[in-house]
Amino acid sequence: MASINELEKLDKVLLFLEKQEFESALPIGEISTGVKNIFTTDETEVISILNKLVKDEYANTFQSPMNYIHSETRKYTILLTYFIITFEGRYFIKTGGYVRREEFRISEKTRLDGLEAHQREQANTLNRLTRLVAWGTVAASVVAFLLLVWETRHAILRLWYYIFY
Repeated sequence: MASINELEKLDKVLLFLEKQEFESALPIGEISTGVKNIFTTDETEVISILNKLVKDEYANTFQSPMNYIHSETRKYTILLTYFIITFEGRYFIKTGGYVRREEFRISEKTRLDGLEAHQREQANTLNRLTRLVAWGTVAASVVAFLLLVWETRHAILRLWYYIFY
């Protein structure tokens, strides 16, 4: 069996639960045996996967007592843990599961990174244009001042002469 990543394992276990009879709960042992036919794993990993599915609300768990008779004088009660897929779990696996969600997350991150790069480029262009307008304004002010001085040079010279002579 080929090695698969954790997201694929989550999807495979969820698919296994989804393929069971509707509203059929399975004990951990049966799930572990069924999953071992799909990919290489141990029961500890299957329990971790099932707990993740319960945490994400794609599966529910409940315990049911089972009487176990060891001998005529000893009787034990064992709690068996059962797992069942939820409606959200069925919908989630039909829409692509964990692998599809991760692919979507990566494509969105790539798209957002592209948008951020474009935004930085636009901001740099805007800054360059703002500096150009600022320098143009300074140049226009200097030219206007020089034109004013040129146009009023006779009046300024007369005023200068009047003040200092």
